Amino acid sequence: MINILLPYENAPKYYKLWAVQEESINFREDIASATRCTLSFAATELVSYLLKLGLGADVSENEGDFTIRLLCEEKECEEFEFICDEKSITIHGYGRAGILYGVYEFLEAQGIRWYSPSEEYVPVNNELFVPESKKYVYDMSKGRGFEFEGPLKESALLYLWMARNRLNISGLRPHTVSLQRKLCMTLKAGGHIFEKILSPYNLTENGEYFLDANRNWYGKRDEEITFENALNVQFCVNEPELLDYLADKLIDKVKNDWKEADYIDIWLFDTWGKICNCDACKKTGNGTDRALKLLSYLRKRTNDEIRKGNIDHKLVWGTDLYEGTSTITPPENPVSENLIGTGDYVQLAPILRCYYHNMNDKACKVNSFYAQQLENIKDLPLCITEYYNVSKFEDLPLIFTDTMVNDIKYYHSIGVRGLNYMHPPLAEWGVRTLTQHILANLTRDKNCDTQRLLKEYFENLYGEYAEDAEKAYKLCEEATKYSASWRSWSETSVLSNLISWNGYNTDVMLFRDDHLSKDAVEKGFAAAEMFKEAEAIMKSIREKVQLSLNFEVPDVIARGVNPSQHQKFKTIIPVLERVNEDLRGIKYGADCFEILALFTKYYEELYHKQDTTYTWNRIYELANKMSEYTFAYKYSNQQVEITCKDALDRSGVKELFARVLCARNKAKL
Repeated sequence: MINILLPYENAPKYYKLWAVQEESINFREDIASATRCTLSFAATELVSYLLKLGLGADVSENEGDFTIRLLCEEKECEEFEFICDEKSITIHGYGRAGILYGVYEFLEAQGIRWYSPSEEYVPVNNELFVPESKKYVYDMSKGRGFEFEGPLKESALLYLWMARNRLNISGLRPHTVSLQRKLCMTLKAGGHIFEKILSPYNLTENGEYFLDANRNWYGKRDEEITFENALNVQFCVNEPELLDYLADKLIDKVKNDWKEADYIDIWLFDTWGKICNCDACKKTGNGTDRALKLLSYLRKRTNDEIRKGNIDHKLVWGTDLYEGTSTITPPENPVSENLIGTGDYVQLAPILRCYYHNMNDKACKVNSFYAQQLENIKDLPLCITEYYNVSKFEDLPLIFTDTMVNDIKYYHSIGVRGLNYMHPPLAEWGVRTLTQHILANLTRDKNCDTQRLLKEYFENLYGEYAEDAEKAYKLCEEATKYSASWRSWSETSVLSNLISWNGYNTDVMLFRDDHLSKDAVEKGFAAAEMFKEAEAIMKSIREKVQLSLNFEVPDVIARGVNPSQHQKFKTIIPVLERVNEDLRGIKYGADCFEILALFTKYYEELYHKQDTTYTWNRIYELANKMSEYTFAYKYSNQQVEITCKDALDRSGVKELFARVLCARNKAKL
């Protein structure tokens, strides 16, 4: 029998109750209750999974045949230590997160894996594995996780999966904030906030439009400032009234809607190179200097509010560094002293990065540019916001195993200590489950054995079909290496150029970057074929699984009288569920790349004055097919509502299809 000892009186009687008290705890002020809650929850997880392993275990007041002691210091720290001998292990958490992560690390050492919110692997194991005595400090200590944009993206299952994989960066979510606290999440708020705060159509207390009342707030430019172009240039950071207004707005948020946030991100206008050209801003420096000036002012105001007692908790500010806000290059001037040592950070977002090459590959002019900027950022904590599911990818079945292994090691080597990505898949992970699994492991330990993790992944999820499944995944990864060239937000991507075309005849050749070059059409069709080959492999696995089913069917089939009861009686065949989810994503990926290749071919035929009939017929057939099915769902940015776009819409070319259809119809008249 395995006895688990907690450092509380009457723990065997009350630990299950303490584990679910998060709704009644102020996790900032009552650190003792917060610690007891998280430690007790860790104990429930430990007991539950030891029982699943087939080992007898429970919380006790006495030592057993084997004893597990859970100890935790009453502070916020994620480090922990194993102290082991033949008959016991002490999991010592240096803080709440430390004890929780220590328990999960111990369970993972038993072979347990949490692959997705709905998929776990628990081996048949009647022997306890005792790991070596060791202290654990995770590599990305500033944070590991996702960039959650917009409201309502909250899921208790997702947060539990994150905690089990020791991912801790999450968006602040009002309906699940207590659970997030119990699971030791670092909560973020902010993001794209200034477009709303400084909308030129906002009204002042006098009923004037903001633009009319505060024209000098909007970045100076050569042309006249209008309601339509007011946000096309970065706002002026040298207007004292504007800085006070922004600080007042943000601090009010911190005291109210964002009271539970630990980190506040301030992302400037997406202006793509246009910054205020007033004399004061020119003297301030480049776009990054200006962003840091705003950050410094917010730090000053925050410190003032903390001294006055108006803010009762530590608050960390962060600003983005990326092309869209003209902040991709390091600052020209020294960082303000009031930012040093506060924890305030900068996060570089390589939104246009290439996935064909590693980030530090000097042969890639796109990635080498980012590497050069990263290596010259000094004085502030440095984080990375990656784009493994950027909105322009629209949940394509992307796998980044190869580049992630290199890039995360590289990021760490130059001082990066936090990594998250946009945006977490909200459903239908499919083959992207592997991306999530490898990401979680690499951000904890950049030198983890990824080959072992890959082997385990396929064996644990696909069993005897592991080898075939791995082939399908490799095809998917190879198929999407040019995903940025096809679909990034860059004006150089094929999709960006196609959707800005009116669909009529053209005398300008469609732009392709160096990666696609003259072979864009061929590479697009090749990617689609690789997906179709992966699809065939997965269908073959599915057929073999279905033909091998041989479970006992009872004479009387149990029936639930409500959804929760019905769920208990459902027969779940994990390999079938996994393969079918993979297939839905793979089919969607094949269609997306094929229709992009077809539109590129169609454009080229028009340019060369060739017959487009055959290509158009293929587009027409595929576009209609994609209009008849959907893939997953998404939240509209900053909106409460969800949307369920059809596959053609998610491919990015729905409007283009309508324009070309219109052009062809007019040509018949």
